[in-house]
Amino acid sequence: AAVVLMVAAVLPAGDAIVASFLSEALRLTFGVGAYVMPLFLAAIGVTFLVRFERERVPMRAAIGLALILVALLGLIALASPIQPGAYDQLFLRQLLLSHGGYIGAGIAWAGYLLFGPVITGVILVGLIVVGVIVIGFSISKLIETVRRKRAEREAALDSAEAPPFARIRLPRRRASAPVAGW
Repeated sequence: AAVVLMVAAVLPAGDAIVASFLSEALRLTFGVGAYVMPLFLAAIGVTFLVRFERERVPMRAAIGLALILVALLGLIALASPIQPGAYDQLFLRQLLLSHGGYIGAGIAWAGYLLFGPVITGVILVGLIVVGVIVIGFSISKLIETVRRKRAEREAALDSAEAPPFARIRLPRRRASAPVAGW
């Protein structure tokens, strides 16, 4: 499905009825996210194929990636150039195709009416962070891994024997001795 949707989003459909409908529906629904959504779908598919110690990883990945995609579409739609107070302009065809599609426009429209653009943007960024956490990304685990790798690298450098040429001592010149030719 991810490959079919990517092809529908990227390549022109031509005269094919189903392909042109799929392409148009994909672009209107997701806007510029139509190019990213198949990648998210492929990532979800990969989590179903790879075996994990925990059994709920595919479901968590699907929920987390869906949160991230929806929040990104909302943020993209928030960036739509509309007149102040004319929130229905979010649903103009050209803005739907060039921004967050119907999904992003709906989220941005609700956000404009309920919270305003700034608070909506903060909420959507928070949703992206929540999506990353739901997937299973842990900042503390990342920091711990980086520290462990750094300690391993330093231990490897400390235990490594110096190359033979590093032990050769060169004679030191005295500062007061004249240099030949000067």
